[in-house]
Amino acid sequence: MMYCVLCVMCYVLCVLCDVYVWCMFCVFCVACVAFLFFLCFSFWSAFLLVTGVFSYFLSFLSRIFFFFSFLDTLLLVWVFGMQYLGGFFFLWRWNWLGYGTGTETETESGMDAWIPDTPICLQGTTRRLLHIPLDTTMH
Repeated sequence: MMYCVLCVMCYVLCVLCDVYVWCMFCVFCVACVAFLFFLCFSFWSAFLLVTGVFSYFLSFLSRIFFFFSFLDTLLLVWVFGMQYLGGFFFLWRWNWLGYGTGTETETESGMDAWIPDTPICLQGTTRRLLHIPLDTTMH
């Protein structure tokens, strides 16, 4: 009997305080309270309690899933944003080097020669990473 009283108190505390921390004990509390209502009052009271608890639990789940969907949305925005920036940089370099424009002429290095003067930001290591030859003249 003492366990049932503790269950009721715990359940009422969870509902009144709007606490969204549901453990197995709370699930057992819900089952115990529903059983007590069923025995003490009527089937209708038990039905109302169970449906109310179920809807409350669904609300709790929806809040959890909303939070995780919010995190998923941020992750997707980050991933697709990085892909967009990476694709933009790739296309920018592709167009900048003149691929597919019909203006390609081979240099001694075997790369396309239709390259404007290399900006300062692409000097040195960055220029080598992008495989931009030092010879940027048209042949």
